[in-house]
Amino acid sequence: MLKIVGKLRWYPGDASVEIRQQDLDKIAQDYGVSISIDEVKGRHFVTDREMVYEETMNGSLEEITQTVVTLVADTEHGFRSCVRQLIDKYKAPRTPYSTWGSDERAKKIIAELTDEWDGWV
Repeated sequence: MLKIVGKLRWYPGDASVEIRQQDLDKIAQDYGVSISIDEVKGRHFVTDREMVYEETMNGSLEEITQTVVTLVADTEHGFRSCVRQLIDKYKAPRTPYSTWGSDERAKKIIAELTDEWDGWV
């Protein structure tokens, strides 16, 4: 059986609460999936008087500040249940690139659940 691999990308301020590995471990255990987290720290910051912001137009997606949660599941039921739990806990990620790196099956499931449970697609 093929594994379903999905990546969900939250940018600063997108998630409703902090995404922590121990919370993801509990969700993974509940649904029989594998979940990992990668905290990406941006590289291109600009200072304009007192304001500091991240310049994202000239960098790659992998160089922008974000939290990337990767889910790997053996069953669609486990994958769906896990994504639903993540949306309930953190809100759905908000950008068109939020599932970049997911396989096609995972992208479709995430889009469907996001539309159904958080209403942005």
